[in-house]
Amino acid sequence: MSIWVLEDYDTQAWILKHNVSSLQFFELLSHPIKDFHIVAIHPYHNSFILIQHWNQKLVSYNMDTQELHGLGTLGKGYAVITPYIPCFLESSVLATKH
Repeated sequence: MSIWVLEDYDTQAWILKHNVSSLQFFELLSHPIKDFHIVAIHPYHNSFILIQHWNQKLVSYNMDTQELHGLGTLGKGYAVITPYIPCFLESSVLATKH
């Protein structure tokens, strides 16, 4: 699995932020590949959030330390996870300078 980041919007330059082998990642999960879903990528930290369906756990994976951390239990009957996506309209990075 590879995570790429758009470094420069004008030149469309992408950089490889993180790379982890499938074997290494799935050894951490210790469960079948089809039994989880990635639901969000943290906008400020090198981590992403996923659901482990076999135990209804929401966990984060830190790409720097390559560790999983439990965030909570969803319980039975969850259907849809809608990730929070921040709005960057007022970000100084995106501001037009005159």
